[in-house]
Amino acid sequence: MADEQISQSGGEKTPEQQLAELLRQSKGKPAPTKGVGINLNFSNRVPKKQTRINWQAIGISLFAAVLVFGTGYFLLLGLKFNAGELTFELNEGAVGLKIDNKPYGTIDTGCVVKLKAGKHTLGLTKDGFLELEKTIEIARGDKILLNLQLLPIPSIDKLVEGSVVYPRLNRNGLEVAYYDPIDGSFKSSSTTEDKVASIFRGSFSGVGDVTWSPVTQAALVKLSGQPKLKNMQDNRQIRGRYIVLGERPTQGASKYIGTSTWFFDDGLKTSSGWQPVALNESIRQVAYSNDGAEILYIYDTADGEYSLVRALPSGEEWERVIVDLPQLNNPKMIWGADDRYLLIESSGKLLLADLVAKSISEIVQDRVAGSQYAISLDGAKLAYVVEVEGKMQLKTYEFATAESEVVEKGELASANTAITWLSADDILIVAPNQTFIRINTNNGDRTMIPFVGQETNLQINSMEYSSIGKILMLATTTGIFVMRI
Repeated sequence: MADEQISQSGGEKTPEQQLAELLRQSKGKPAPTKGVGINLNFSNRVPKKQTRINWQAIGISLFAAVLVFGTGYFLLLGLKFNAGELTFELNEGAVGLKIDNKPYGTIDTGCVVKLKAGKHTLGLTKDGFLELEKTIEIARGDKILLNLQLLPIPSIDKLVEGSVVYPRLNRNGLEVAYYDPIDGSFKSSSTTEDKVASIFRGSFSGVGDVTWSPVTQAALVKLSGQPKLKNMQDNRQIRGRYIVLGERPTQGASKYIGTSTWFFDDGLKTSSGWQPVALNESIRQVAYSNDGAEILYIYDTADGEYSLVRALPSGEEWERVIVDLPQLNNPKMIWGADDRYLLIESSGKLLLADLVAKSISEIVQDRVAGSQYAISLDGAKLAYVVEVEGKMQLKTYEFATAESEVVEKGELASANTAITWLSADDILIVAPNQTFIRINTNNGDRTMIPFVGQETNLQINSMEYSSIGKILMLATTTGIFVMRI
């Protein structure tokens, strides 16, 4: 009985109780022991701090690391695959390359360059060759073979010395014809050999205007008064065969205004020699067709008719194209190569005559009055000068669609910058720094052509280009120069 009471009063602990006590002490502060038996009192020891692992924080950290790594990986992967390859095929080696105006070093034919997708500007340079600038657009995965031809810098050579007037480069590029006011003669200078020939057999004074055939040594010439030329043929009163248009069934009486119009053709000869032809005195301004086979002229008669007429250069076989033209002030006319459009400049305005629709309208009202302009070699577009925020810029205008766009945003030399077309798409202008700029209107490619030759400080008044002969004629105040490009 005594033993049971001691056990119940907590004097001695059974092994099970001691084990339970030990487990409690391992979880927290140890409980005190009483009586005899095993002493498991840890009250004099400092318990170790227990570390709880934060699995949630570890998971978030691991997820962020994976996210950052994955983003970087796929970004690099995207940069790698959002690109294309450009392979250069060049006619010259060791060509300097710039991409988006940043130096890339030198390249040779077969060089492969990786570019990210998008539009890029390439610049290629080499000593002794024309600087070439090309704009390309490359898409993801593209492999483009770019064939580029670097051209030697051409030299400018003087062809004709002195201040000559009314120069014309033959369409085949073989000769330049002009009027020499010093001796009153018409001449032709060969572009391939040192040779000058006189044409039209004689000396002429009072030359007021010359409209040259683009293909032969022939021209419509305005002379003051009514001179009697040797061996002349008088076609002034010949009515010829004509097609009536509109309300005018008859040819009106001629109207003399102090000048006469002559057809000069160096190949027109009789047994008595070369023969000039006097044309109707109602003929005013004249334009030749691209092949030289026909002319267009303004017909101003004594009975008030003011129309546009199409005829043979001799004045025969004529037909009215547009009747009742608006009155024009000393107009200048250019007949496009497609035979459909005639450009007329009058009082600072540009008018477009459509020979198919038989209509006339004003175009490009934003053109700077008095500035130069030129029709493309296919007769479809016009290049002209506009002013934007005090700077002169170059624009093109398409006749068929009446759409215009800026093709040269840099400042031109002046409003009177010389302009010519080298093809249906390429325009040549004179830059302010004695440099030509060749601009492709389709892709924006630009080629810089420096002035190199006998005289480099030139004031260029006008330019003409022969796409057949690949030769450019420069009309200046000191003579006629040519350059092969």
